[in-house]
Amino acid sequence: MFVLLSLILGLELSQSATKIGTHLNYRVNRIVNVRGVELKQKNVFQTGLDGLTASLRKQTDVPVKLYVSPDAPLKVTINRSGQIQAITGYVFGHRKKGGNVSYLINYPAAHGEKMTIERSRTGVSAKNMRRQNLLAPFFKLMRTEQLAQTVTAQNYRSYDIFYGGASELNTEQSLVDLNAADSDSSSSVSGNWQYNVAVYAEGQTDVPLVRFYDSALKVSPPQKSATEQRTAGLGQNEVQFFRNAHDGYRLKSVNAALGTYYYELRTTNNGGKNWQILNDDPFHGEGGVALAVKFLSPSLGFIGIMQNAGTSSKLYRTSDGGHTFKQVTYPVHKVKVGQEETAIFIAPEMPVKTKNGLQMKVGQGEQGDYQGGRAQAVYRSTDQGETWQFVKISEK
Repeated sequence: MFVLLSLILGLELSQSATKIGTHLNYRVNRIVNVRGVELKQKNVFQTGLDGLTASLRKQTDVPVKLYVSPDAPLKVTINRSGQIQAITGYVFGHRKKGGNVSYLINYPAAHGEKMTIERSRTGVSAKNMRRQNLLAPFFKLMRTEQLAQTVTAQNYRSYDIFYGGASELNTEQSLVDLNAADSDSSSSVSGNWQYNVAVYAEGQTDVPLVRFYDSALKVSPPQKSATEQRTAGLGQNEVQFFRNAHDGYRLKSVNAALGTYYYELRTTNNGGKNWQILNDDPFHGEGGVALAVKFLSPSLGFIGIMQNAGTSSKLYRTSDGGHTFKQVTYPVHKVKVGQEETAIFIAPEMPVKTKNGLQMKVGQGEQGDYQGGRAQAVYRSTDQGETWQFVKISEK
């Protein structure tokens, strides 16, 4: 009995200590990382967002350069008189002695009229800390008579203003250039990247009432990463392969009907910046869904296509760099399923080089369930993939 009571008391003490520790950690975090500051100069028609700037600077460790995320824009809600009703969103930057840091802005706070600014050092991505995502242009764009004119001309009680940095503009966005004498200059900027703010009627996020930008605030499109550049324009049921950082091949769909796709083979020699047609019909008129493309050298390559709702496939080989292709056949290997010998290996993977030639694994396709779908037929070629011999069955 004494042992049982000790265990129960020990458990209760442990749970109490956990609760106290959790509460203490929460309180410490609030003390160290959360600031409540007065938001002064609350009318954007009169002072823009100077009040927000001043409040941010009350955080003594706020970096000089702050950024926003295009995926989670900063949101400011105002009424028809220009009075700030709410501010929500993240800004972030890099401190020399503190690394990357973000600030969650929330106004009004849950208990009172103060604005809370909560600092965090976790989950801050450096990829958005680039010129296109600077916060500073937002303040410049908000100091404008056109904003007041737009809002007062509408019959809504409040308005949501979003800023996510610079983005590509188009003529369907009700654009207004704050730097132009003639505000109807959207046609000349279509397709350009500009810092801009979008003004919506509160609660409506489909189409903005207007999108302000200043053509004097110059900004270039962000540079794509190597991965983004390579995959740009890669559509559904299209596949590609890069032999090195520069040379790539893509099976591009040019026509489709009822789940059957028809392809051309394209190539790039500059990492995906530009693509050219190499072969306009590599599958000789056959349609299906592309499995893969792979080149083992500048001349030797393979492409595969799945057909008949995933129940069969074909493999093609080129020895002249993709200008011409020939279908490759390999011995069908059947296994006993129930009382019958069945050809279940129907989905060839692209060949790989080995010390004895080439090796290719042929899987069961998406519907295969032989040995849990893990079994594959292994084939070998000693003549650069022109002919193939069955070797064994292996598991993935």
